Amino acid sequence: MTINTGADLFGFVPSPQAHARRDDLDTSHAAAEEVTPHIRELQARVLEFARDCGRDGFTDLDLNRHFATTSSTYRTRRSELVGKGLVEDSGNRVCIGQGRRHALWRVTDKGLAA
Repeated sequence: MTINTGADLFGFVPSPQAHARRDDLDTSHAAAEEVTPHIRELQARVLEFARDCGRDGFTDLDLNRHFATTSSTYRTRRSELVGKGLVEDSGNRVCIGQGRRHALWRVTDKGLAA
């Protein structure tokens, strides 16, 4: 699923829209239709979470745990915020569970000011 983006408060168009690839399953197309009306709201919620975590940062596992999900919805919103310079990879990695390393994401100064 991809998102059309442009410029508003978070650097996104007034009406962002999610899209599934033509060859994606029908469930992906349904998910894209379902999430489209909530994209900016979800981006704002992810940015608020990033601010709450501060400069110490968070992993995608922390993000999913916070929003009580295992789907990619919030990770996708985090990725969009990274693309707009509001969240960044801290360069640090943490081992969780069986030793798999996870990136620590953190809010940027621009993200704090947005």
